[in-house]
Amino acid sequence: MTEPVEILERLRALITERLGLVIADADVEQLATALQQRLRTTDCPDTEQYLHRLTDIPGAEKELYTLGAHMTVGETYFFRHQGHMQAFIEFAVPESLQRRGDNALRILSAGCASGEEPYTLAPRRCSQMANHEPLNPVCPVTKQRRPA
Repeated sequence: MTEPVEILERLRALITERLGLVIADADVEQLATALQQRLRTTDCPDTEQYLHRLTDIPGAEKELYTLGAHMTVGETYFFRHQGHMQAFIEFAVPESLQRRGDNALRILSAGCASGEEPYTLAPRRCSQMANHEPLNPVCPVTKQRRPA
């Protein structure tokens, strides 16, 4: 079953407004799939009623968070996506340091779930740093800071 564009746009706007999660155009199909799954799981007969539940019924936040979870990557682990890490260390970091003109470097890993990715970067970068300040990564979800 294909959802009408108008329904998906309303749902996208609701998710952005309530959760701060922006659903990209490329992810609308994933949203439609998640919506169908939530309709089956909640025994909701149609999308209009589901949207009504999310907007007009007290306590709907839990269901909205559940739907939002279908739109995010719920995995995290050390040394994830080696190619990305390598490109970051070899290209992005040196370019940033050169552009800044100093040895200080702060990195925000906004997409981390619990911190493994930024803590993977710290030792890899530190092993290549001769004249740079050490990294002190922060995971914004947990707001924890661990020494590199």
